[in-house]
Amino acid sequence: MEEKVIELKKNPVVQQLLCELRNPELQKNRFIFSANMKLLGILLAAKTSEFLEQKEVEVGSVLGTAKHRVTAHAPVLVNVLRAGTAMLSGNLEVFRESETTVIAASRNEETLECTVYYLALNDVVGREVIIVDPMLATGGTTSSVCSLLKKHGPTKIIVQCAFAAPEGIIKLESEHPDVLVIAAVVDKQLNEKGYIVPGLGDAGDLLCGKKVK
Repeated sequence: MEEKVIELKKNPVVQQLLCELRNPELQKNRFIFSANMKLLGILLAAKTSEFLEQKEVEVGSVLGTAKHRVTAHAPVLVNVLRAGTAMLSGNLEVFRESETTVIAASRNEETLECTVYYLALNDVVGREVIIVDPMLATGGTTSSVCSLLKKHGPTKIIVQCAFAAPEGIIKLESEHPDVLVIAAVVDKQLNEKGYIVPGLGDAGDLLCGKKVK
């Protein structure tokens, strides 16, 4: 059976970044937090590339020729505002020819229901799509974004996140069993407010400041 959740728990560099991202003292420095999230995006992008369509190319050097397997096409990157911005920047270091789609969604903190209220969509017909969102918590936002994207005909959707909760994974597997999740870590659970535990808090607030409206 094909694995639907890939966790980077054996990568010590990823684990070090997770330690720093969780650290409340380091979180006070927004520049460090953003830089760590960008670097994590680079590492996650490299792992994600293994699951994209590939092709073989032949390249000549001054001493001969060599064959390499590379990604066949640049994926479309979906930036889930606000929290996805730093990780997206890391992905663009790896997928340098990728186009970016922007989606903004909000979650009702009482019902935990998600509403997508902004979409700037590049052509995704027949293309591979990577949704970049640091936190896969309840799965509501991610599932809504997957449903929206599927209306436009992508060949594959991969969800890339820093932190995931079992509840969000279960929801996504139930509603979108064809979607692969690549996570730096799968944490224990959600709390009563729908936050990942132990998680790191609100990634969007830590990156951009608290919402005022």
